[in-house]
Amino acid sequence: MYTEHDHFDRPASTVSHHSAEAELNFITHLDSRPLSTSSNRSGRTTRNTLPVTSQTTDVDGYQSLTLTTEDSEPCGDSEHQKLTEHIDRTSGVRGRAQFSLRTFRYLVHTWQWELYVWSLGTAGIIAIVALLICFNGVQQRYWNSKIQINAFIAALSQLSQSALIVPVSSSIGQSKWTWLRKDRKAIDIDRFDAASRGPDGAFRLLWHLRLRPHLVSFGALLVILMLAFSSFAQQSVAINTQRIKVPKDSSTHLKRAGQATYHSLRAFGSEKEAFRGPYDADESVAMVQALLSDHIDADNVTGECLTDFCSWKPYTTMSICATTEDISDTLLPMMAHHNGSIFLPNLLDQGLAEISAVLPNTSLFTHIESLLYYQFPDYEGDMNMVPFSNLSILFYDPCKAANSGMEGFARLHHLENWTAIRAAFRPCAQVFTSTYEKYWRTEIETPNSELHWYAYFEHGSFERSSDTIYCTTPHSTGEETCIRHSLLSSVARSILMTYNVSATIRQGELGFEDAKEEFESQRTWKSIILDDIRKDSHDGPPACNEEAFTTFNNRIQSIAASVSMELRNNENGSASIVNGTAWITEPVIEVNFLWLLMPIMLYVSITAFFFATILGTIDAPPWKSSSLALLQCGNPDNKMAGTKQFKAFAKSTKVRLDDNGETWHLVDSQQDSVGKQEIAPQE
Repeated sequence: MYTEHDHFDRPASTVSHHSAEAELNFITHLDSRPLSTSSNRSGRTTRNTLPVTSQTTDVDGYQSLTLTTEDSEPCGDSEHQKLTEHIDRTSGVRGRAQFSLRTFRYLVHTWQWELYVWSLGTAGIIAIVALLICFNGVQQRYWNSKIQINAFIAALSQLSQSALIVPVSSSIGQSKWTWLRKDRKAIDIDRFDAASRGPDGAFRLLWHLRLRPHLVSFGALLVILMLAFSSFAQQSVAINTQRIKVPKDSSTHLKRAGQATYHSLRAFGSEKEAFRGPYDADESVAMVQALLSDHIDADNVTGECLTDFCSWKPYTTMSICATTEDISDTLLPMMAHHNGSIFLPNLLDQGLAEISAVLPNTSLFTHIESLLYYQFPDYEGDMNMVPFSNLSILFYDPCKAANSGMEGFARLHHLENWTAIRAAFRPCAQVFTSTYEKYWRTEIETPNSELHWYAYFEHGSFERSSDTIYCTTPHSTGEETCIRHSLLSSVARSILMTYNVSATIRQGELGFEDAKEEFESQRTWKSIILDDIRKDSHDGPPACNEEAFTTFNNRIQSIAASVSMELRNNENGSASIVNGTAWITEPVIEVNFLWLLMPIMLYVSITAFFFATILGTIDAPPWKSSSLALLQCGNPDNKMAGTKQFKAFAKSTKVRLDDNGETWHLVDSQQDSVGKQEIAPQE
């Protein structure tokens, strides 16, 4: 006869003997229930001790699902016969029951809440990844919600974290019953329950297990690592400023010298005008700028940029390049007809007998050579461009004379006390890369000395003239750039007009000691030219200046850069315009997907642990972390093998904590009240 505890499984209106739970109850207890066999008349062996279901009703109207055995004939096509055949097929190997459809339905029913919450966490992870992929690199102005994306990621990550911890906790609790299949200490029950509730208990369980290779150790570690889930997910997204390209902005441009094919620049005058002598004050603006400035950079490019940043791809521009070298070792002494004089060597290399002589007491002398009509090729085809103008400056160097042991004007008449520097100007095609951010910045590629130039001649004639055009195409850009012969001639003439000077030393009252160096020229810029070599020694004899070569070289480079700027700024036409790209700085959503590695790995690990626990604990009761199981799991007739039975017990049983004077104990108040009714005196 069953007690009240045997009737807790469900009310009469919900009892069904076709329950899948009862079927799995038979399967999961199959290994521990011996089955007796007998032979029927046909010789087949049948199992006549299989449990069958029957219903009993108590006085309170509750029905219980009771398992009994019968020694009767097989049930034919009855549900019991089908279940018997199902058990026969699955009783051979332990664990094969999970592959059946009925077992699958049972597992889904048993773990339905955990599966639902796990699906919710999965959806949160997918939403985070999809959101970050869609908005990675997108301007913040395209985020139309008033709630920032960081808040969405924080909410979704917290949702996933809270949802994924549920199946982990239930799996740890369920693993407890598999753990207790062997003799264990009762305190292990408390340790497993604490581990299923949070990181503190999980850490203590790991400490107790000493990281033994058990599935629950992995689950406890996941509980601890889940503390960082939300933080890592939120760290993956940030709002940073980034430059955004402005599409189709035609206002961003600068000028270059693409086709400098005009005859002369405004500042240099016309080639056909008669030369008006070294005292002509009509000098180029480029030369004036070079003389008045301490230094002009060759990359001094200006243009128009209406935003805070603009950039240009590499572009080719025609420029004037200059090199300087010390040619003091090429000086030769004069012959007897100019005894004591020195002269510059023949730089034209044309076999001419003429030489440039310097008279006695001369202390500084310049010599300008125009090579446009001597060494420039007069044929069509590839060629290497040679200098179109050479500026040589020869001067008495007090630094050398100080160690000669000579006195007075005798110092001027010895070759070893003189220095000669030559500056060579040539056209060059430079490749610039320009940017603007508060100020202009241009990087110049090293000019390629092996550029091949080719000439275009007018009227099909190969004779050189002022209309001859010299062109080259750098390989890095593939852009042709050209310059006209007459334009080079005007640059050479401007250099001649500025540097056609000389200086002599005038003897003073004391001889050489109070002598003064004077220019034999009325050029406006004579003091600047003299300062480059002499360094403020106007009131006495020349003084030693060890920086003469460096100062002169800087001046020559400034002249070349200033002329190149004039070439760029004075050219008109489409070939002179280089369009750039305008950029604006905007807040942009930036995603670092490396921060998502840990949340994704945690999700994969949790999923594997969850489903491994479901399959690994299929032969254990589905009590999970519930403490209700402890009320009756000590009773071998508890009939709580199924989740519905377990829930029915929880709903139908009433308990109360009593103090009997010696200890506290939990009393089944429903059974207690029934007992009291049974022993109540009858009237």
